[in-house]
Amino acid sequence: MKLIATGKIKMVFAAAIILVTAAACALVEPQYRTQVDYSPPTTSQGQMCLNQCDANSMQCQNNARSDYDRCEADLVLQDKECVRKAQERRNYCLRNNAPSCDVDYSNTLNLCRQFMPTCKVETRACNRQYDTCYERCGGKVTRTSVCVRNCD
Repeated sequence: MKLIATGKIKMVFAAAIILVTAAACALVEPQYRTQVDYSPPTTSQGQMCLNQCDANSMQCQNNARSDYDRCEADLVLQDKECVRKAQERRNYCLRNNAPSCDVDYSNTLNLCRQFMPTCKVETRACNRQYDTCYERCGGKVTRTSVCVRNCD
């Protein structure tokens, strides 16, 4: 019986060492970012084409910003609804002389907020669209992976 327990402890200890070692390796692994360089087209027609790329990119960025603003406005409404529901539960709790109504209010509010989405400006599609347009106009887009942390 004692041998089985000792064996299990050794296995758990070995697994813990492996997990710690893997986590440490991940912390010192090099981190990269993609650097994008643009070489403009050489023709005047290509240069004029880039003006349209710029206008389309600006519109795409504005649309992304509008989507973000709409998301933020929706979150404000969702938060108000969370507060309303939590207050409704608290009032019911108080009317029934139940204990811990404030705790119930906090728990209800936190649970509701936990499932609310987060908003972010999503511009990757705009960047891809711009790069494609840039190349169609005769320009060149070059991507280079550059080490930014833990480089050796």
